[in-house]
Amino acid sequence: MNMTFSRLALTLRARWRAALAAFALVLGAGALLTALLPRQYTAEGTVMLDVRTADPIAGTPLQPLAFASYMATQADLLLSERVLRGALRRTGLDQDEELDTRWKEATGGRGDKLSWLADALLQEAEVVPARESNVLTLRYTDASAQRAADVVNAIIESYIATTVELRAESARQQDAFFDQRAKVLRDAVQQAQAALSEHQRQAGLVANDERLDIENARLSDLSSQLVAARGAAQEAATRQGLASRDPAQMPEVMAHPLVSGLMAQLAQQQVRLQELETRLQAAHPSVVEARTSIEQLRRQIDEQARKVATGLGINRSVGDSRVAQLQAAVDAQRAKVMELKLKRERAGVLQRDLDNAVQAYASVSKRSDYASMEGQATLNNVSRLKQATPPALPSQPRVAVNLAVALVLATLAALATAVVREVRDPRLRDEADIEQLLGQVALGRLPDHRALRGPSDQWQRLVAPQPATGGAHG
Repeated sequence: MNMTFSRLALTLRARWRAALAAFALVLGAGALLTALLPRQYTAEGTVMLDVRTADPIAGTPLQPLAFASYMATQADLLLSERVLRGALRRTGLDQDEELDTRWKEATGGRGDKLSWLADALLQEAEVVPARESNVLTLRYTDASAQRAADVVNAIIESYIATTVELRAESARQQDAFFDQRAKVLRDAVQQAQAALSEHQRQAGLVANDERLDIENARLSDLSSQLVAARGAAQEAATRQGLASRDPAQMPEVMAHPLVSGLMAQLAQQQVRLQELETRLQAAHPSVVEARTSIEQLRRQIDEQARKVATGLGINRSVGDSRVAQLQAAVDAQRAKVMELKLKRERAGVLQRDLDNAVQAYASVSKRSDYASMEGQATLNNVSRLKQATPPALPSQPRVAVNLAVALVLATLAALATAVVREVRDPRLRDEADIEQLLGQVALGRLPDHRALRGPSDQWQRLVAPQPATGGAHG
């Protein structure tokens, strides 16, 4: 039997009592179940994270790429075991006798009670991050509205305290490390300072020491003197060579007063000799005397020239000695300057070591001070936006949703009841049923007398007795 829409409408019209009974039964069962379910209350609180200054001490802004992971981390931290343990202590649930009994029944008194209670809280708690914002919403469901609110507030307070504690614990560890490192660097600074001071004392160096400039100037002056002495010695050697070949032609010989006087006398005697030779014979005593005088003068001139040349050799020896002395002085001064430079360079190396040690100590000391301040700070970047309050209406069971579901199920039950009864006990409802079930053709339809207010002529003709026509004709 095909159940068309018209057939279904006729079935419901005919079997409305059974359908209504099924509808009422299912709807009543749903309402009764909703009424019997235990009431659950959900409290919620919200917090806001100031991600612009994730570090409240240093004021370091959070990078945009780290925002999502930071919010996810904070959501996990909000329902972490450490936070839930703190919330249990704050609310006193860790000392609740009912929860203690439930823990013993569930675990036999074995294991950590706070961990078990924290897991129980975690099953009823939920963190909902706001979309595209830095707000976290915490929800907790419990049979008691007041306890639900207290648990939410305790979790948020424990979360805020835990964020401070975690930052402080990390800062204390860093402080201990940097403090120890600062002591090592302080010793290094002292050692570097002592090494520099000892080197300056041994080298005779003082701050702003200008001895190197003075010694360099002295070396430059000695070098200049050496160059001049070498030039003079070279010139003396040249003159000595000329003097050894022809002393009389030396300018120094010609310029010598005694030699010049003798040369003048020689010239006079030569003039006199010429005059005498023109007047007298070569054997004349006056001519012989003149020639003898000229020879003596020449011997005197040669002797004086040799003396002057000897003086030039002495000047050369003196010049060579002066050059040797200046060379030795220059070498000693150069060695002194080099030694002083090495001492200054060594002092510079020690000074750089000291500067590096001081810089490293200052950096570590600054970091240690920051870690110490952060370890003692109570600041955080969490702000409470909403304080949880006891909810006025229960969150479970959801009366409207349950009644709507019960209404749908009741409707389906009513339809199913009518259809099942119709299938099990089919009736002829219209002409199609006659043709389908009986295989006959319907000749007509009797009107429903219940729909008529009074007897109609058609109905009277159908039910009234017909007169006997045979007797009248008979």
